[in-house]
Amino acid sequence: MEFGGAAFSVFELSIFGPGEVIGVILTLVVLVFVFRSVVTAFIPLATALAGVAIGVLTLLAAGSVVTLDSTSVILAVMLGLAVGVDYALFIVSRHQRQVRAGVDPEESAGLAVGTAGSAVVFAGGTVVIGLAALAVVRIPFLTVMGLAAAGTVVISVLIAISLLPATLGLLGARIAAGAAGRTPRSRRRAPLGERWVAGVTRRRVPVLIAGVLGLLVFLIPAADLQLALPTDRSDNTAVRAQRLIDEAFGPGYDSPLVVVVQGSAAEAAAATTAEAVRELPGVAAVAPPQALPPGDLALINVIAAGGPDSERTKDLLAGIRQARGPIQAETGTRITVTGPTAVNIDMASCRRRSPCTAPSSSGWR
Repeated sequence: MEFGGAAFSVFELSIFGPGEVIGVILTLVVLVFVFRSVVTAFIPLATALAGVAIGVLTLLAAGSVVTLDSTSVILAVMLGLAVGVDYALFIVSRHQRQVRAGVDPEESAGLAVGTAGSAVVFAGGTVVIGLAALAVVRIPFLTVMGLAAAGTVVISVLIAISLLPATLGLLGARIAAGAAGRTPRSRRRAPLGERWVAGVTRRRVPVLIAGVLGLLVFLIPAADLQLALPTDRSDNTAVRAQRLIDEAFGPGYDSPLVVVVQGSAAEAAAATTAEAVRELPGVAAVAPPQALPPGDLALINVIAAGGPDSERTKDLLAGIRQARGPIQAETGTRITVTGPTAVNIDMASCRRRSPCTAPSSSGWR
């Protein structure tokens, strides 16, 4: 026995679960390998976590003023942790090399922020612009998601150019500790990154050709790319119940397309629309129209033969919208299609329309 439905599909916000903890541990292991020092490896991770904490607290406070989707907080945590570690890695790496070369730690911290810090600000600015551009599609929850993540990135940049150099100054010459710091200067080799860049610049033309060809190879799957919103793939009772329904009644049973007919002749237009929809390919069943009092509104539930994100369902949605034109002109009614399936398809294919006409709050279009 499994339980399904909206009551069993409530999303519980979990900012740091087992997966995130494992990711942080793996990040620390990689940083220890890079810096060859446990103390130094903790610095980028600690400053990144500080930025994430400030960003999340700010978002939770803003949730009392604006509608904030739970996905926005998760995205902000993911990006904040990623860019926080990345930006700190630039500055700490530059600072560590300078201290090992004999530069005073406090002076080195300033030089690192003045050089690598400018690259951090520029990189953070490009990320913020990209995330804020989600507002262009005019879908409210995507706009909030982009702005929330952009705010966390801004905080990560500010942490990298303020808290991080202060921490490096307090750490002093201990930043040079590690295997590389104990290696005699005469036996030191150029860093792997430096040797790699030198090799690439010596063979710039072959490397450029190989890079372009490699990108073209990776672009081949994009020719058959099908866009859709993510679905819940966890193994809980609601998901297992949904699988049982799909196996017994078909994948489209629990995600119907809802056709809405509005106008004085709604009942007659709904009957005509239902007959026209039954003839379309990809239809598993069409429920009898339901007229709502006072008779100027009718609903038709259309069960698709495919799943909510399948190409057959997308084609069916397009077929319904194409078939409604003559009926609207003949009856003087307005026929729209809504429901979670139609709204998700519209949002996933929003990039194909110019300008993007995102579904309204009701999802009717």
